[in-house]
Amino acid sequence: MTAVVVLLVAAASASCVVQSSARAADAVVPKSSCAARVPDQIGCDAQILVSKRTGKPIHPRPRRVGGKRTGARVSTSGGRGVPAPQPMTPAYLQQAYDLNYLSATKGIGDTIGVAAIYDDPNAASDLSTFRSTYGLPACTASNGCFEQLNEQGQSSPLPPTDWSWALEESMDLDAVSSLCPNCRIILVEASTPAAADLQSAVSAAIQAGANQVSISGAGSYTSNPFTDFSASGVAILAASGDDGTIPAGYASYPAALPYVTAVGGTSLSVAGAGTPTPRGVIESAWNQSGDGCDTQEQPLPYQPAEGCNGRIYSDVAADANPNTGLSFYDSQAGGWLDGGGTSLATPLTAAFEAVTGVDGSTPQWAYTDSANLNDPASGSTGNCAGSISLLCNAAIGYDGPTGTGSISGQIVTGAPGIGDPALGPASHKTYLQRVTATGAALLGGVYPNGQATTYYWQYGRTTAYGMRTAAISAGAGTAPVTAVGHPKALTPSNAYHFRLVATNVTGTTYGYDYTLTTSRATVAGARN
Repeated sequence: MTAVVVLLVAAASASCVVQSSARAADAVVPKSSCAARVPDQIGCDAQILVSKRTGKPIHPRPRRVGGKRTGARVSTSGGRGVPAPQPMTPAYLQQAYDLNYLSATKGIGDTIGVAAIYDDPNAASDLSTFRSTYGLPACTASNGCFEQLNEQGQSSPLPPTDWSWALEESMDLDAVSSLCPNCRIILVEASTPAAADLQSAVSAAIQAGANQVSISGAGSYTSNPFTDFSASGVAILAASGDDGTIPAGYASYPAALPYVTAVGGTSLSVAGAGTPTPRGVIESAWNQSGDGCDTQEQPLPYQPAEGCNGRIYSDVAADANPNTGLSFYDSQAGGWLDGGGTSLATPLTAAFEAVTGVDGSTPQWAYTDSANLNDPASGSTGNCAGSISLLCNAAIGYDGPTGTGSISGQIVTGAPGIGDPALGPASHKTYLQRVTATGAALLGGVYPNGQATTYYWQYGRTTAYGMRTAAISAGAGTAPVTAVGHPKALTPSNAYHFRLVATNVTGTTYGYDYTLTTSRATVAGARN
């Protein structure tokens, strides 16, 4: 008998977090968290949002709603509805990348290494604050989930503290936690920004058991400053940088190394602009995403050759825009911050590799599986003068800013996913297309994820629902498909809860709870 796993879409964050105050997009600007780059040194690629008027960091105020994380469970009922998460939270990113089921059920036994520079003395406590606030399971030294080492692989002495790099490390750890809450995490801190020390930190992470190593730092070099630090079966990922297209004669290392997966950045639109898509979100190239053509490295056989007689990068991408990124926690910087950069995209991609189980020991997986990745086809790096179009501009197929595409759970056959709502303003997105006195029209999306999938909508006066639409086939493809629904027999002038449910042989996924209010009944012959 096949066990059916029932998963709330909020499973990785059943204690949903909402932002307590909205901010106008035109009132904030991104700012690098680190000092200006020094030639021939590794720099960090983290950015935070600051006030355009004062230059001070924006501090969102997340608050917990509901109970503790429940995770996936074997059941015959989806239980009561769970409120939808707001953008820039772990649960929101999981849904945007079709990873709810995988984030809740996979990653156990996997170890992700985070290679950083200088010490963050608050790393463990800040990580605990982030995870407890978002309802993620505890990850501490005492329960064996978290370990902090120096570049020699020892717990002491740790390198000198640098608060700018500490902020970078907070984002790294929180990003890994967001998409792989079940993964063990090793933070390895290099003593200086020199390439040799960063290489030692990567090697120490591998020796300590990391299956994936995320490197958020990058440096612009005229020649490769590293010796080969690849390891059999270990995925090494590096940020492509936040400086747009790299000028000819320079390359972003370690991202340009042939055995490293170079991670570029996207902007993840939270607004339902234009024609709604089943996925519910729109992605484009982030205008600072790093990319380049390194003619000192041999072309990789699985990469496009157009315009580059060498190693072209990025290979893959994820959300990097600080306006659409992650709200993370760093105590010394004042607490909660909104951040991004390819420093966010890289640990997100490392966590993605962990929960999907792809073979990331080389970048080839991104090319082999490109058909099941999201393919941003708009946006550019913003500094295109003298660049070949392939490097500068996002397009259908491979491009420099986003590589073969952005991460997606479509890559794995399994339980269905549910698309984010694409209707309404960013502050109040919904699946509700229209409503009358006695009925409604709902529009969403479902990922069959390679298995015969059906969906239906539950609705009722409470989050216990009690009514549902007829089941409709979503097919057995991988891409998201439109999911329509028409609740009937509603009562005029009343509020109703509703959610989208999708099921296949692997599991049943229950979407987040939304509400609608029916209009007043029309009285025949009445005048306005």
